[in-house]
Amino acid sequence: MGTGRAKVTRLHLQAVGLSNYTIKQLVKELDAVSTHDRLKEYLASDLKAAIEKRLANPKVQAENQAQLQRVLTWLNGESNVKTTVRVGAYILRQNHQGLHQLLMFNHPDCPEAPIQIPGGGVEPQESLEAALYREVFEECGLREVAIARKLGIAEICWTQPDKLISQRHCFLMTTTQSTPETWDHIVQGDGIDSGMIFSYFWQRPAIDFKLPADLGQFLYPKHIPELYGA
Repeated sequence: MGTGRAKVTRLHLQAVGLSNYTIKQLVKELDAVSTHDRLKEYLASDLKAAIEKRLANPKVQAENQAQLQRVLTWLNGESNVKTTVRVGAYILRQNHQGLHQLLMFNHPDCPEAPIQIPGGGVEPQESLEAALYREVFEECGLREVAIARKLGIAEICWTQPDKLISQRHCFLMTTTQSTPETWDHIVQGDGIDSGMIFSYFWQRPAIDFKLPADLGQFLYPKHIPELYGA
């Protein structure tokens, strides 16, 4: 399959332009093979067969046919839907009381921007782990970090201004590097945030605290119990 994707969720179908009604009609004929972040996953090959079956039905309206054809085009790797691969770092340290804290930052020059964690794009031919360590160093200056475990992949989709599927590979990391309680860091590298100032701080987030979009999909006790336990 051209996309290289074995499984598909409702988010992918929305990004390609299917209406919620058409998605519902399609997936009711399919058996989910797994669940990812509470989203049912369907085999792309099963989806393709279901679409081809519906396209062969003369009763399917022209508008629906056009939507279904767009999905087939995407499944065959011929559409303009782009997929970006990114990484995200949930970095923990233990404070003097032995409690874990999460490293986060805000934008002093853009106060309306939400609180975030380090992360960014994966360069061509770069491994996820290499991108993770590079982004952490560029965005906050830490070198003494280690991967504790991979938390999972957070996917979000946009349809405006361009159709885009973003896959963020999120990792839990630890550090024993001595750092201040707060510090400002000038972002390095050649990304769009190069030269910006990020203001970092350590914190144990409240149970109802949320990070934005895909950055926050794993900030829950079931994923990072270290942050919420005694």
